[in-house]
Amino acid sequence: MLKYLLIIFSLVYISGCTVKNNKSDRVNFEELSKELFLSFGYTTKVIFHKEELDLINIYISKSKMTKNYFKKNIESVLLKKGWVEIPSDFDDQFIYCFDKKNALEVLYPTKEYYGDDNGNSIDVDKDSLDKWIVTFNYNMYGMTSCSDFKK
Repeated sequence: MLKYLLIIFSLVYISGCTVKNNKSDRVNFEELSKELFLSFGYTTKVIFHKEELDLINIYISKSKMTKNYFKKNIESVLLKKGWVEIPSDFDDQFIYCFDKKNALEVLYPTKEYYGDDNGNSIDVDKDSLDKWIVTFNYNMYGMTSCSDFKK
């Protein structure tokens, strides 16, 4: 009998700890990707998709979009939509926050390894050196990089 009570208690406890998140505060990354990058023929890769966290990469050929075009056109659209650029620790990377829970990291890789003085790093696959890597992040608890976010 005690064994069954422990099982029931465990199930109740586990179900009470389940994260419930309707993601109403999540930016629709799929729609934003289409709006910003559809004409460049991007590919998408879902890295992580959970209740509390989404991580999606899109890849765009460097031959289809220049760095100058990105800064002049894509960045201006992001800023008009309420995104704010924040400083990046890495060369060739641009980071934008929409709020504390939604971030957009854009990398124009020129090398396979990026490192900073704090031990953080970015590794780029050789096959991705000829592509822009655009990473959409959603974290329901907020992200450290966007913690000082202010519109």
